[in-house]
Amino acid sequence: MTPLKNGGIEADMFDYFTLIKDTHQDYLYVNFGHKDGGFVMYPTSDRKPGYNPQALESLDSVVQQNASSAEELASMTEELNAQAEVMTDAV
Repeated sequence: MTPLKNGGIEADMFDYFTLIKDTHQDYLYVNFGHKDGGFVMYPTSDRKPGYNPQALESLDSVVQQNASSAEELASMTEELNAQAEVMTDAV
């Protein structure tokens, strides 16, 4: 995975993910998978041949598994939705 080398929107997204990661020290990764199979993540990591981000669990499922309470789930969902809106506006 070489988003900065690839340039364009992929590099822009990687730069944005870097900012998210730098301002949210508890985040280990920032990922984006597109319905057409595109995928960008920070930090970069090589993926196995044939990797398909569409086969991953849904965001709701992952958030539910990691939230320790209903309040935390609501807070995490709200924050993720807000970030998604910012990303959509940036693109």
